[in-house]
Amino acid sequence: MDIDQALERYVVQLQADGRVASTIDQVRRYVELLARWLKEHGQPTDVRAITHEHLAGFLASDKVRQRHDGRSRRATSANVLRSKLRSFFSYVADAGYAERNAAKLVQRAKCGPPPPHTLPPEDCRRLLASLAKRKDPRGRRDHALFSLLLAAGLRIGSAVALRIEDLDLPQGTALLRKSKADRPAQAFLSPEVVCTLRAYIGKRRGGPLFESAPGKAIDVRQARRRLTQALEAAGIQRRATPHSLRHAFAVNLLTRTQNLRLVQKAMHHASIASTCAYAAVADDAVRRALASAG
Repeated sequence: MDIDQALERYVVQLQADGRVASTIDQVRRYVELLARWLKEHGQPTDVRAITHEHLAGFLASDKVRQRHDGRSRRATSANVLRSKLRSFFSYVADAGYAERNAAKLVQRAKCGPPPPHTLPPEDCRRLLASLAKRKDPRGRRDHALFSLLLAAGLRIGSAVALRIEDLDLPQGTALLRKSKADRPAQAFLSPEVVCTLRAYIGKRRGGPLFESAPGKAIDVRQARRRLTQALEAAGIQRRATPHSLRHAFAVNLLTRTQNLRLVQKAMHHASIASTCAYAAVADDAVRRALASAG
């Protein structure tokens, strides 16, 4: 069976397993990268003939060591690639398409997690101040959306999936029906963001909270593009994504409270190990607090 055919079957299996679209896209991108390298170097593309030596050659090649722009690929990014190939070839072997798992010997490189890419407090203030001047519908929506991300630390997927019915503004809470691992969660809203959302919603009583068109919610890609445009309009040179705003919330909360467990709960982290990453960008006082935590 050719690797392209095996990939399509694996994608169906991932969809059947309920994997999110971003994970599936990542798998497809990395397996297709391997397939192109095999073809370019005259190597077999039949999964029955691919060996650990072929994979070692690919992983040691510039295709993996360098990005498309010629810059070195980050170790953490290369580790994601290794993990996706290991999962793919494990599936190939388990499904009986090959006698052995060609990626069984592939190991992840040892490296520490990168510090979260965040947006400094002064840039956060400039961003919201710039958006607050907008009176058009899209500008008001963007102000409400990015205010929510900065005030509650939501993942962008959870935020754009919100409906007006999910909000309890008198109680200052939001029900997150779409969250990581599809675990419903509750987010707490500050009085300031409650006021912002109440003004933005106006007389609406139901439907998507953040609309791109009447009755249609803005999607993640649109939100990313709108943030880029908003940063440019605010004169902010630093690149950022909606997830940067989530990180900014966590760093700000950790700096103010010096309470790692509180930040873990606010971020809905299953493991406190994920929350510890924010210590790298917090101040010395927070580091001292973390040293005595646990």
